[in-house]
Amino acid sequence: MSEIKQNNQKILKEQFVKKAVLKYLAKDGFGDPKNKITDLDIIRAKSIPVESFYFGHLHKRGNILIGLCPFHNDQHHPNLNIYKKTNSFYCFACSAGGTVIDFMMKSRNCSFLEAVKYILKT
Repeated sequence: MSEIKQNNQKILKEQFVKKAVLKYLAKDGFGDPKNKITDLDIIRAKSIPVESFYFGHLHKRGNILIGLCPFHNDQHHPNLNIYKKTNSFYCFACSAGGTVIDFMMKSRNCSFLEAVKYILKT
């Protein structure tokens, strides 16, 4: 499959997910304006680097930052990779991974809405 076609499919999938999340939030009674987020809010939140919310030391290897995973108790093997190019993370020990929003949801044990709001406040 061509690189352009793959990129277009990725963009369409992201737009579908964003619309699904917003529909879910709308039907769940988030009628209060202070509890609403927009597509632009999600895009802005995803543009904040994951490493800005990581507390600890990171080693740089090319475009990858490597450190200890905050989601499990392994203090000897740096299994967490932060990919600067895609602004995502993945731990090879506990299989935690995703975007900066996923990182905040997992590290703060909060909902999608709360994670986006927290990221945008900082």
